[in-house]
Amino acid sequence: MKKTLLSMVLFIVFTLMVSCGDNTRKPVNDSEGADSDSKTQSDTDNETGDDVEQGNCGNGSVEGSEECDGGLIECTELNPALYLSGKAKCKDDCSGWDTVTCVESDAVCGDDVTEAPEICDGDLKNCVEIDSSKYKGGKAKCNRNCDGYDTVTCEELDDYCGDGEISFGEICDKDVTDCNVLDSKLYSGGNATCKDDCSGYDVSQCVEIVAVCGDEKVEGVEICEKETLINCMEIDPSLYKGGKAYCLDDCSGWDTVTCEENTGILFSDGFENGDAKWTLSGDWEIGLPYYDIGGVTLNEASTGEGVLATKLTDGYTVKVNSTATISDEINIPATGSYELSFSAYVNTDFDTDSTTGKPNWFDGMVVTYKSGSDAETELILNAENIELLGTFKALTDGTNYAVKTGLRGTSANNTYSGFSSDLSFLAGETVTISFIFYSDTIQGGTGSFPGIYIDDVMISLK
Repeated sequence: MKKTLLSMVLFIVFTLMVSCGDNTRKPVNDSEGADSDSKTQSDTDNETGDDVEQGNCGNGSVEGSEECDGGLIECTELNPALYLSGKAKCKDDCSGWDTVTCVESDAVCGDDVTEAPEICDGDLKNCVEIDSSKYKGGKAKCNRNCDGYDTVTCEELDDYCGDGEISFGEICDKDVTDCNVLDSKLYSGGNATCKDDCSGYDVSQCVEIVAVCGDEKVEGVEICEKETLINCMEIDPSLYKGGKAYCLDDCSGWDTVTCEENTGILFSDGFENGDAKWTLSGDWEIGLPYYDIGGVTLNEASTGEGVLATKLTDGYTVKVNSTATISDEINIPATGSYELSFSAYVNTDFDTDSTTGKPNWFDGMVVTYKSGSDAETELILNAENIELLGTFKALTDGTNYAVKTGLRGTSANNTYSGFSSDLSFLAGETVTISFIFYSDTIQGGTGSFPGIYIDDVMISLK
């Protein structure tokens, strides 16, 4: 009886529990379920914060939160301290770069072994070795991340490129100037920024004047204007002793056919009529000088307006050498004493000897002659300003340097000096005369100095 009563009580309790469980469930109809599902999906998947702009991955344009969108990047650009080489492509979701194709460095900063891409590792370096153009003493220790040296312990030179002050050998220093101020004859506007090496201004943003021959205004590269006349002696007093000349139809020079020539002159060129008498290579150009940059000015010729120059508007750029050769051979008479003479402005590259404080010259010019099948030989030159004539290190074959004697140094602004060479020993010979400028500046780079500007070349009786 007790067992039956207990069974009945348990049955009733179970029934009540099931019933209560059913009553706590909220019936859900189809429409409510749809609304709830839609809201849940919207809250978790489709909505983003108001401040996050979504990009369109795959359109090739980096937008919104995208790190990239297609394309490749050099691994060293991503992290030069980690990767040695390789390229990484953008991930399919535009979230970043896939670096699995990058070659990682095995270098360990702090093991006292300098391995690429480390600059140093635990060592000290003389500051002069780091940058002799900026420091004169002291030692620098390697940075903790091995990416370079801490130069706070270096002793700086009194003047160096980057100190904001133009010092000897510098054309400018961290400044920006109006292109029209640099050369009002060549530029009508724009700004020029000082180059990183203080060698001159970057004129790529300058607006050049477009010369119009016939508008009665001499501008740009024009030498003269149509229908104008000039006394021939103004063109070249060494070559002409009388007469008048008309401007050429293209405004590039003077028609000297009506000029009366001097006698006793085997060759003469004041560079007023282009390069017809010359064969040029490398940086040599003939025209109007327009170098007027950061306090170094060369915008005048010795006489007339034209010159032969290692670049007319910028620093020289050609590595090894540039050659300007008189196109026709010169017949030196068997009788009489003849000489070569010319005027030149000189401004060539150098560094300063840390011991003596004097300049070491690296670039310069020699004058050579060649007779028949004989080897090319350098002429002995005399100088009106002896400081512009001396030895310099000439890069002769792209690798090796040779010490030569010729024009090198620094002339005052718009100042030409006379140079000459006695040709008496060549009497009766037929020779070819060349002006050879040596430079160790990288091909295609930017020259650090104006170089050499030549005017009034003449071979005549002494």
